[in-house]
Amino acid sequence: MPIHSLPGRFTRLMTLATLLLIGGCRSTGKLACPPPAPSYVLRMGGRISISLASNPSTGFAWAWENRDKVTNIDSIGRSFHSNRPGLPGSGGCETWTFTAKALGTDSLRMVYRREWEPGSALQTRVVGIRVQ
Repeated sequence: MPIHSLPGRFTRLMTLATLLLIGGCRSTGKLACPPPAPSYVLRMGGRISISLASNPSTGFAWAWENRDKVTNIDSIGRSFHSNRPGLPGSGGCETWTFTAKALGTDSLRMVYRREWEPGSALQTRVVGIRVQ
């Protein structure tokens, strides 16, 4: 193989590697997680899970802003599932699970923010909850 063809092959190989890397970082086109319903009806002791699009690598996470005012449900867990496991920095779904603990109607106010940064809220979701 002539020595003058090596730089051309190297350039083509690096171009191909760059294109594959960029292609691997593009969105899959799938919705990270379905938006929550505007309201839910539960029986006593019933459970619901609400999933919200999230990317904790940015420092943002969902917070239950009016937790101290809601009396008919309680949070029993929260988890994150990546849309692209194994790819650092990828977004996914933050899922909150709630259980009904008292009769009544209330609203959850969820805020997507950085906990340590006042005024950083990017999104707010309000979900109605009725326990019967």
